[in-house]
Amino acid sequence: MNFVKWRKMIYLTDDNEVEIPIFRTEEGRYLASSLGDPLIKGLTEVANARPKDPVTYLATYLYNFASKNKANEQEQESDVLIIPDREEENLENIENENFDEDAGYPRSPASDIPESTFSNPNRDEHGQSMIHFAAVRSYSKDGLYHLLLETQVNVGFRDELYRTARDVAEQANIRENVEEIDRYVVYLAARGETEKLVELLLEGYDHILDTEDEEVNIIDVAAQREHEATVQFLQSIPNYVNQREEVHAAIRANDVDRVKELLSKNNGGGKLLAVGKNSLGRCALHIAVLWENEELVKFIARTYPETLRIGDNVRIVQKGHV
Repeated sequence: MNFVKWRKMIYLTDDNEVEIPIFRTEEGRYLASSLGDPLIKGLTEVANARPKDPVTYLATYLYNFASKNKANEQEQESDVLIIPDREEENLENIENENFDEDAGYPRSPASDIPESTFSNPNRDEHGQSMIHFAAVRSYSKDGLYHLLLETQVNVGFRDELYRTARDVAEQANIRENVEEIDRYVVYLAARGETEKLVELLLEGYDHILDTEDEEVNIIDVAAQREHEATVQFLQSIPNYVNQREEVHAAIRANDVDRVKELLSKNNGGGKLLAVGKNSLGRCALHIAVLWENEELVKFIARTYPETLRIGDNVRIVQKGHV
């Protein structure tokens, strides 16, 4: 990009042609090379579209610009995994084939791609995505809902205070934003996007079954659209959450045998219990590390290596600690 063009943007000049530098020359050159192209394009888009909320419009454009560039430059692995089916290891050589296929667990969709079905988020050092910031802003009707549709960000992400974007909106007493986030979750069910709902559950998102759109519950919405797989998944959530919490409680109690028993009950269910996070953004391995139980850390890490790639609420992975 032409540095002169960028320089005009970062220097304010009054009618007497007195320059007030916002950035010095060296910093200006850096900004011109790193931000000049996307910012000029974004401002041009804002000028052409003249949206009601230009700040959010520009933020969304820059977010999408960065996401596309990252996707082209490298493959990024997600903190949240939709895990492909594989034969599980067991350190104790437990014969898992003898266990019944318990129908109570939510099933991970068959997929060969262990990556998020949501867009790759840009999150700051406090664990907040752009949706956390957007959740405390006021919009015209359906503004936040359309932003969620466009960005496809996982609303289950929690910040350093363990808050989702919905929690932030609720704390700010912006009920409209809470309802629009709920409406987006219902939208996923209405489209039969079970993979995304699985991700929300594994991320520890705790406002799935209580969501509704125009007073119609999420399960009823999925049933009306005849998404049977989605309905079955939603109905299995309470049992899964109870089992996950039982595993986490056993880890905190240092009950090694009970943890192994729970995780060995069912091939697919055991895996999902290991990788699933609680409402603090922690999976089984995070808790085992925090409780400094070396035996459980080794068991979980070796039997479910996927857990080594899962970040907590501020994206800290436990591989280094292990």
